[in-house]
Amino acid sequence: MICFASDNRAPVHPKVMEALAAANIGHAPAYGEDKWTGRLNDRLNVLFGREVYPFIMFGGTGSNVAAMAHLTQGYSAAICTDVSHMNTSETGAPERMAGIKLLAVPHSDGKLTAAGVEKHARALGNEHYAQPRIVSLTQATEFGTVYTPDETRAICDTAHHYGMYVYMDGSRIANAAACLDVPIADMTVNAGVDAVCFGGTKNGMMYGECLIFFDKWVGKRFIFTRKNMAQLPSKSRYISAQFCALLEDGLWLSCARMANGSARYLAGRLGGFNDIKIVFPVQTNQIFLEMDAKLALELKKDFNFYETGGGCYRLVTSFDTGKEEADAFIQKLHSYGCR
Repeated sequence: MICFASDNRAPVHPKVMEALAAANIGHAPAYGEDKWTGRLNDRLNVLFGREVYPFIMFGGTGSNVAAMAHLTQGYSAAICTDVSHMNTSETGAPERMAGIKLLAVPHSDGKLTAAGVEKHARALGNEHYAQPRIVSLTQATEFGTVYTPDETRAICDTAHHYGMYVYMDGSRIANAAACLDVPIADMTVNAGVDAVCFGGTKNGMMYGECLIFFDKWVGKRFIFTRKNMAQLPSKSRYISAQFCALLEDGLWLSCARMANGSARYLAGRLGGFNDIKIVFPVQTNQIFLEMDAKLALELKKDFNFYETGGGCYRLVTSFDTGKEEADAFIQKLHSYGCR
């Protein structure tokens, strides 16, 4: 079966696997005191063009929740879109573990706007309402769309005006960076973002994310939150070594460009069918399309992909997706008489 279900299902990139094997020789200090974690910190400083405060994490949910907990208080709230991962797919983890209320705002092509932040800022100072303390952006969004640096800056300016932090869930931030073709600092810290989760799992790694803070005081204190939220890896070298491999010679961007390019190629070919409608702009490695349920059922005999509801389906490409897989999908559509 050809898989378009998720980039979580993709294999580990060979260079990342080589780095894991190289890190697996002998003993090494634990809890981030190893040479791979030190090397990763240095490379992230170079990547962002400043000193940053990175923390390796087990996964995306833990990164999101720990960031929420660190930047908020017990009576706080986080503003996010109604389709954001933390609102729809974290099984209530932000509420249970971080103890915050989520304030969901209707999205525009998956994105939040400054107006959405303004809407909830009215509750500030009212003791009867959870206090908006953080704005959460997903880059790329759940629909594969991308915030431009200007869009991010507008949201950050509004959030900071009201004393809120801005957190960026970047599980697919590499795909967004490949799409925007700008330095990653310009779409994060230079646009006003206070903290970002730099995703690795969906971009060629076996597992692991890196949570990065840009303020020294906020970042330095996260060591306590990470441990308190059960997100401190003891054998940290195995996550750090993977990230070091991704950052070597821009592999993280190469992987994302491959995935994005495959999605654009497939979307271009899908655009020739009247029986299929692409719902959102294809900017990264996700394609959302509408098609007949019977057709989707037939396609699922040979291809893995998700139904998102309402006759909409999602196809996701990965760094190892080539034109052959896309052409096979198109050929199958032709065989079913699609026009």
